[in-house]
Amino acid sequence: RYEVDERVGQLSKTSVPDKFYKSQEWNVKDCIKAEKEIHLRLDACRVDPRREFFKTDYDKAIKVIKEVVDEINKE
Repeated sequence: RYEVDERVGQLSKTSVPDKFYKSQEWNVKDCIKAEKEIHLRLDACRVDPRREFFKTDYDKAIKVIKEVVDEINKE
């Protein structure tokens, strides 16, 4: 399990042209479950099926994340 800033640093060291920045963060009961569900819901926006990068507008991504976090935190 990583803290957000630590994970941002790790992603910035991958083969991407620029650094990653944190724009928001959420507290969620099960971050692994949340990540899997968010990836599932954004799958149509995935840039490469082997990577966890998505091309979508910011508002859509935030909406999906908030929905998933709310659902998991209510369980």
